[in-house]
Amino acid sequence: MALIISVAAFAYDAATEGETYYLSDCEAVGLSDGTVAITSFYKTYTEVTLPAVIEKWEETSPSNWEKTKEYQVSQIGSGSSAMHFDGGLTSITSLTIPEGVTTVASYALYGASSLTSLTLPASLTAIGEQAFRNCDALTEIKFNGTTAPSCGNQAFECDGEQWDKILTSCTVYLIQDARESFNQDPWTDWTGFYQRKKVQYYNFDLYDDYVEDRSWHNTHTVKTILHRTFLAANGWYTLCVPFALSTPVINDVFGTDAQVMKLNASSIDGEGVLNLQFEQVTWTDACKPYLIRVTSDVENPVFDAVYYDESQDKEIHTTYADMVGSFETMNLDNTMHYLGPNNYLYQPATSVSMAGYRAYFVLRDAPAGAPARIVFHDNAATAVDELQQPDAGAQKLLRDGQLLIMRGDQYYTIDGRIIR
Repeated sequence: MALIISVAAFAYDAATEGETYYLSDCEAVGLSDGTVAITSFYKTYTEVTLPAVIEKWEETSPSNWEKTKEYQVSQIGSGSSAMHFDGGLTSITSLTIPEGVTTVASYALYGASSLTSLTLPASLTAIGEQAFRNCDALTEIKFNGTTAPSCGNQAFECDGEQWDKILTSCTVYLIQDARESFNQDPWTDWTGFYQRKKVQYYNFDLYDDYVEDRSWHNTHTVKTILHRTFLAANGWYTLCVPFALSTPVINDVFGTDAQVMKLNASSIDGEGVLNLQFEQVTWTDACKPYLIRVTSDVENPVFDAVYYDESQDKEIHTTYADMVGSFETMNLDNTMHYLGPNNYLYQPATSVSMAGYRAYFVLRDAPAGAPARIVFHDNAATAVDELQQPDAGAQKLLRDGQLLIMRGDQYYTIDGRIIR
């Protein structure tokens, strides 16, 4: 069971140096910079994700507890002894230190002998002496950053050796841009990782049903996995990802004959039909929304080395319609339209959830209820030849946590996939 603590937006308070904070999940001590160090964690889970922010709750009246303060976590451990975990350090098999933490104190995880997987944040700048000493079971270490932290004496010592155990039994995951930094002292022994092929490029996972802050990977080259399925039989999909795709990448990932289309204009013809005019492209820009049609089924496509940048505008504007990309799950209302079953544009009667790394349409200045169609550069129209208004034949159903659309006796997912 994994423990993940999510935190809502809240004003941080400065911690008092030396003061101990007792909270439901952990114990922390104030540091001189106003942040806190987590010294104890009152959980017995084997897979632990430590919090980046701790919350203080106070009883304002009988049986009424309110969150009164939040403190930023910048350090793991106190620097004088190993952290305390209920069940002991030896119960932990997987540990993730969150973004925002800059220091792992000396001795922090000393003797976590069952720890097999360790994930370290991009924000980490220092690892104290003997911080992970005698973590003999480590089989993988994941560094999310591109700059190697400082490393104290015997920080990873196992069986009396600083690196030998790690070099022979552990796989290290880095993003591509980190290699030069880790080839400097005190990490020069890591050359052995490259010689033994024990360093692998880090898989950067993009899931379409939840979003984590990935902005710290901006301007870096990363290996990315998009957890999403594209079926050739289902026709067109919308796609919006935070990296550009070159022609070779498109051909390699989606098939040599895959088609990618970009919205470039919109018009209303003499019959009052709204035309969304697309042109075929051979490469894509980061963050821009596109239509894509694969030539064979593609599941969880892998992009080996892409330049990550999620800071760009995600919209394409035309006279009568906009195409808007989103990396997050979106609740679409009746002012938005989505590409759905049979490649029609659908207007939701009530709020409909659209998963991430997709796009939706906003129709502007078009006659109410006007039919709409997508026209490609060669004037061939897709099956998206009318705007589907909500009707009695279409129902939204929630089944096993998944939103489905039922038209007649056929079920569809929100992005148009038929449920057999």
